Amino acid sequence: MLKRLGRSFGALAVGSLVMSGAGCAPLVDPGAITRIPLADVPQGRTMIIHADRRVELQRAGDTVAARLMICTHEFCDLTWYEVEDNYRCTCHDGRFFPDGRPKSGPVGRPMFVLPARIEGDTLIVGPAGELELTG
Repeated sequence: MLKRLGRSFGALAVGSLVMSGAGCAPLVDPGAITRIPLADVPQGRTMIIHADRRVELQRAGDTVAARLMICTHEFCDLTWYEVEDNYRCTCHDGRFFPDGRPKSGPVGRPMFVLPARIEGDTLIVGPAGELELTG
């Protein structure tokens, strides 16, 4: 009985990672797809809007990573601080390393990652399905 109860709480905890605190709505539309001409995506960091959310793209040659700019602690906005070389939460000053791992403050989980790929001359973000964590 205790094992079954523990599994139930574990499933609840994992499920809460992809849901916001307000009404259990998804953090991002799991079916949303954003297509951007590759010529419009510079090398390095750039911000886009995907499914009404800020997403940071990091392009290095023919590879791209996409991170949701929402803190995994209590879903507040994140900002990149170039001088400090980290992301910072606007609510509780939690910080993340450049690769999305937790650095300090109340954050305990890595940043959310969205699927992103280059197909021909187009960058495609999504569909997200269930959000993944870096690290």
